[in-house]
Amino acid sequence: MKKQTTAQLRKSNHNLVRNVMLTEEAWTKEALAAATGLSRSTCCNILMDMLAAGEAVELSHGASDGGRPARRFQYRRTSVLFALVLLQCENLQKSVSILVTDAGGTVLSRQKRPADRVNVELLRKLLQETVKANPGVKAVGISYPGAVRNGRTACRSDMEELTGLDLQTLLRQRLELPLYIENDVNLGAWGYARKHRGETDTFAYIAFPRGNLPGCGLVLNGQLFQGCRGFAGEVLYIQNQDWDEQRRRLREKHGLADMVLQMLRPITALLDPDRIVIASDEISADDIAYIQEKCQAMVRHDFLPELIFPGDYGPDNLAGLLNGVQKIYFTAD
Repeated sequence: MKKQTTAQLRKSNHNLVRNVMLTEEAWTKEALAAATGLSRSTCCNILMDMLAAGEAVELSHGASDGGRPARRFQYRRTSVLFALVLLQCENLQKSVSILVTDAGGTVLSRQKRPADRVNVELLRKLLQETVKANPGVKAVGISYPGAVRNGRTACRSDMEELTGLDLQTLLRQRLELPLYIENDVNLGAWGYARKHRGETDTFAYIAFPRGNLPGCGLVLNGQLFQGCRGFAGEVLYIQNQDWDEQRRRLREKHGLADMVLQMLRPITALLDPDRIVIASDEISADDIAYIQEKCQAMVRHDFLPELIFPGDYGPDNLAGLLNGVQKIYFTAD
C-alpha cells in the first residue's frame, strides 16, 4: 500500500472530520475524536482551520456539569453548494431537473424543464444559469438514464443526443467545476446501500422509471459493480425483444410483474444476492402478490433471495448522487 504524504494525510483527516460533522448538528472536540479515531489535538487543529475558512461555526456553550462547558461546533452546510442534475424520461417525456443542495443534501431550490431534445448545449446553458444564480455551487452531479463508464455515455439510451459522448469532459471544460456522472439506477443502488449499511452488502436493485423500462444496479461485497464497460445491470437485454415490444408488454395486465419475474432467476443464479430490491411507485399490491405467488410455484423457489419493494426509486437515486458529488468535491486535488 502506497504511503500517504503529509499533505495527503492532512487532507484525508479533514475529509474524515467533515464527513462525520455532516451527520449531526453539533460536535465537541472530544466527540469528534471518538467518532473519527483521530486525536483530540488533530480534531482541534482541523476545527480551527474550518472556522478560519468559514466552513464551520462555533455554537453557544453546552450545558455545564460544574466544570468549564464544552465548546460545540457545527459544519456550516451552506458553505458548499452542489447542483444535482436528474436526466429523466418518464412516460416517454424527457426532462432535465436541477436541484441545488447544501453540502448535507438539503434542497434549497429546484427546477424541472421538459425537453424534446436533451443535448450538451442545453445542459451547458442550464448549468451555467444555475451556477450564476448560485455562486456557492462547487460541484455538479448528473444522474444519467443509460450506461456510463469513466464519464462517457455508452450504448442506447433515452437521451439519444448524449449517447457515445465524453459528457464529463464536455461539460466540465465549460463549467470549470468538479463533475460526477453515473447511471441513474446504479445511483439508486448505491443510495440504498448507504441507507442500509450493516444490513446487506450484496444485492441487486431493479428500478422502473415511471412508464419506462427497468435498469438494475449491482452492489457486490459493499462495492458498486459496473462491469468492464459500464454495462453491468442492463437487464433490458435479458429479454429477447426490442424496446418497443417490451414497452407494449408493460401495458399488459401484470406486465411489470412478469418482467420482474423473468429477471429474478438469472440474477439469482449468477450473483446469489442477499436480497433483490424492486423499486417502482407503479407496482401495485396485486402485482406484488402475483410475483410472490409465482415465486413459490417455481421448482426451486427456496434459492431465491428476499424481495424488497420500497416504492419510488427517486430518494435512493438522489442519495447516491449526493454521495458521489460529496466524494469528488471533498477529495479533489
